[in-house]
Amino acid sequence: MQEEFEILLIEFEDKNNVAIQSLENNFNKIQTGRANPNFLSSIKVLYYGENTFIHTISSITIPEGNQLLVKPFDKSITKDISIAIDKAQLGVSSNNEGDQIRIIFPILTTERRKELSKSTGKFNEQTKIFIRKNREHARKTVKDFKDIPEELEKNFHDQIQNLTDKYVSIVEKITKNKEKDLMSM
Repeated sequence: MQEEFEILLIEFEDKNNVAIQSLENNFNKIQTGRANPNFLSSIKVLYYGENTFIHTISSITIPEGNQLLVKPFDKSITKDISIAIDKAQLGVSSNNEGDQIRIIFPILTTERRKELSKSTGKFNEQTKIFIRKNREHARKTVKDFKDIPEELEKNFHDQIQNLTDKYVSIVEKITKNKEKDLMSM
């Protein structure tokens, strides 16, 4: 029974780690007016018949605080990368300079910053709901264990709750950092 519970906890943590990673990916897509190479982390380009992440087929640098410079290793795909960035609808446009692509982030107004800050709250809540659903699934699974003493079941539930609190705290910290990033400047 202890072994089954340990497997359950590992699965619980794995699912919550995926939720945290998803939150961070969503936050990376929210522009702050400052350049960050992670902003392009989810964009793929068809390269030799395979969908490939931009960061694996090019170098991405920050020449100025509000610009990204994408230099493909293979210059023949510069146009494809530019099109992929534009299709991703990230709120920026790419300037194809022939052998490189320059992305300029517009300066955000206070109103736009507040609007974007609200969207962080939406992602925050979605992630916490996902974590709580994982908790309820884990609790139900513990209840389904056969012949489990009541004291042991309570101990298992407490461990699950402690992990839930840990992950919710991580979500809050990540959200607070993103909101701080959005509102500063």
